Amino acid sequence: MSEPSRPAGYLELLKENLSFRRLWYGSVISLFGDWFNTIALYSLILKLSGSEFALGAVFITKMLPWALASPVAGILADRYNRRRIMIASDIIRAVIVLGFLFIDEPGEVYLIYVLTAVQVIVGSAFQPAKSASVPNITKRENLVTANTIMAATWSVMLALGAAMGGFAAEWLGLKAVFILDSLSYLLSAWFIYRTVIPQFTDDKPRGSLLRTAHREVMDGLRHIRQYPAIRRMATTKMVWAMGGGALVFLLALIGESISPEHTSISIGILFAARGIGTGLGPVIVRARI
Repeated sequence: MSEPSRPAGYLELLKENLSFRRLWYGSVISLFGDWFNTIALYSLILKLSGSEFALGAVFITKMLPWALASPVAGILADRYNRRRIMIASDIIRAVIVLGFLFIDEPGEVYLIYVLTAVQVIVGSAFQPAKSASVPNITKRENLVTANTIMAATWSVMLALGAAMGGFAAEWLGLKAVFILDSLSYLLSAWFIYRTVIPQFTDDKPRGSLLRTAHREVMDGLRHIRQYPAIRRMATTKMVWAMGGGALVFLLALIGESISPEHTSISIGILFAARGIGTGLGPVIVRARI
């Protein structure tokens, strides 16, 4: 009887698995662009409105459309080519963020919410397509390692993207940040274009997207009610998300109060500290498995 294969290390997996490496490169650049853009967006809304309420509305605009679009995005990732979904998501977002270049008056603040909502809805298709692609290009024994890399990448890119986005917004200006953000999405699309991602669609969902998404959400809720352990985890995640959202909002407010003359840098540094903290968790857990 042969022994089970040894899980690959982090660097070993990235070095030997070309498809995973290219997908990871695309994810790194796309996430970097997300956080690079986020700090500039917070600075822009504070600059034009000077209102904490307006800033809080940006957080809602980022979270609520994502929650509503995610069930449909998951169906898209199961039904259609995941590689093409990610490429399309990156290219469309590259165009959308250029719209922020034309917002420079308080009367145009409403456009920030419109563009942000559209960017979030389009971006919601990227994450499930990426997550569903990992098992298709990674051996079973390496899935934990691959998912740990992806989870840690989110935190590292939060730290780097937020910090660099803050300094770039201060030194280069907000318009330059939005242009660089657009270019980052195009670069991400190029890496994913060069990635080979097999897709097994024998059991892909059929029927209307909205109807299928509604059915699966209801099935998920019934599953949560049926199994107490899953219900406890889901409840913990929900409560933590509410507290985490409030924390992120406070970081932006604290950053503004620390240095009103250098708001972008202050917010960027605080978000970077958050990224460093959240990045340690997956690595520590992986080391104990």
